[in-house]
Amino acid sequence: MASPALNHRFLESRRSKHSRHPWNNLRCFIDVSGLLAVMSALLFITMPITVSDGVRYPVDMPTVKHSRLMPNADRFDAMLVAVRRDGKVYFGNTGITSLDQLPAAIRDGISHGAERKVYIRADSRARYGSVKDVLDGIGEAGVQEIAFLVEARHAQAP
Repeated sequence: MASPALNHRFLESRRSKHSRHPWNNLRCFIDVSGLLAVMSALLFITMPITVSDGVRYPVDMPTVKHSRLMPNADRFDAMLVAVRRDGKVYFGNTGITSLDQLPAAIRDGISHGAERKVYIRADSRARYGSVKDVLDGIGEAGVQEIAFLVEARHAQAP
């Protein structure tokens, strides 16, 4: 049988900070630095890429019940003409100071390979005269295909 003094010495050595066995001195903890590195990499990879449509002017488009998708309107070379509620006209990202510049800008876009279709983003509160002047300018450029961009009205629950 083991003597009580020997048993007491064994218990003291287990409680001491400096043990004979190195695994007794190890601290158990979870190193999260690798986890954080992987998670931050995944975060930056999967972050939604915000693609701007290049529109820097506010236009409240009209809402309609039956709309059609126009995926070509999102192309980088699509010819977008915007009419704001105050009557200002934009071709792409540039403001048109005089409507006499619009046909030349459209012809220039067509000569650079753009689709022979003009998309109009007219504000729902824009005056009809402003939109009519834009339509006349597009007609002067020789473009016959014109599309109005609108918002789709979502069905309301009963």
